[in-house]
Amino acid sequence: RVCLYWKDVLLGKQRIYEDLGFECVSAGHMLDPLFLPRLKSIISISDLTLTNIVSSQVGFCIFLGKPIVVLENKLNLKTSKYWQKRINQIFKSKAYTDILNEFIKQNYKITPKQRQLIDKYWGTSNIKSKKELKKIVAQTQNLYQNLNS
Repeated sequence: RVCLYWKDVLLGKQRIYEDLGFECVSAGHMLDPLFLPRLKSIISISDLTLTNIVSSQVGFCIFLGKPIVVLENKLNLKTSKYWQKRINQIFKSKAYTDILNEFIKQNYKITPKQRQLIDKYWGTSNIKSKKELKKIVAQTQNLYQNLNS
């Protein structure tokens, strides 16, 4: 199964994979309210995931307990010099290179180092339950009301 960027589907790029016998899916546009539930479903039914770039899906996969391998891809972006400079800064950043260097290895199991990196950059050990979030909102609301009394 191949999960494609929504725009690539509109451009017909899924045909390459379909011709090779792959099922093609998309989580849709990131602003669609069902994007994250769709992406979670696609990741959840996977045994192993592959990606061509370090992005949020790396953190999502590890959080959901799915191994992920980054198949490094040299991007050929056509953009302004301003954005090219910013993009290059991201690709050379410590966070990007730390994650790329650890996930480019073809580990088919999640390693402790991978979990550590994902927690460092995604904060997965700080994710709150619904109950914890409600408590935080209630405390914040009480503070706000006391300030305005």
